[in-house]
Amino acid sequence: MPSQLEQDLIQLLHTYEAELGNVFPFDLNTPKLLVFDLSDQNNELKQMDFTHETSFSEYVSNKMAEAHTPVAIGKYNEDRIIYRQSENFQGVEARSIHLGIDLWATAGTYIFSPLDGIVHSFADNKGFGNYGPTLILQHFLDDVTFYTLYGHLDHASLTHLQAGKAIQKGETIGALGTQQENGGWPPHLHFQICSTILEISLELLPPAREITISGFVQILT
Repeated sequence: MPSQLEQDLIQLLHTYEAELGNVFPFDLNTPKLLVFDLSDQNNELKQMDFTHETSFSEYVSNKMAEAHTPVAIGKYNEDRIIYRQSENFQGVEARSIHLGIDLWATAGTYIFSPLDGIVHSFADNKGFGNYGPTLILQHFLDDVTFYTLYGHLDHASLTHLQAGKAIQKGETIGALGTQQENGGWPPHLHFQICSTILEISLELLPPAREITISGFVQILT
């Protein structure tokens, strides 16, 4: 069960749904929108070597070209096969659950803040399979504080930032990074909503191991 804090945030976001701004400059409600399956149910991925950047990049590019779409979605709460070959998500407790939404598009695509807020923190999470340049915003609605995270940005997105900087709804907060700067991934945004800062850090440990994540799931469904 989600905590009371998580339940309050879920209800709050539903209440203000009509007032939330766009994060991406595309219509994500089109019925022809491409949604990737990056789980082990996708047989096309089972023989792919994800330690080579070009393999997965070509897969994403080809699928988007076949669908004739400039944007695609990576699913939330998905147990992803693509993380199992990354050292960033292995260790004592391997992590493979994706706790965000991925929005795939061309490098340089602008990202916008969905609400007023302030810069909480930012960092360049370097290394293959990592999150690259990442920004965390802090938001306040009806005395509820929560956070949004934006991963795989370009390096320029982090320039001129400082903690506490005011951000307005609809303001451009960054752009998608190239594969050479975003952690080795095909260009996309990792977008995540968190009820507390305890759920995230600039160590950026998500994906998560398979634990109780019902609160996370309900926030984005």
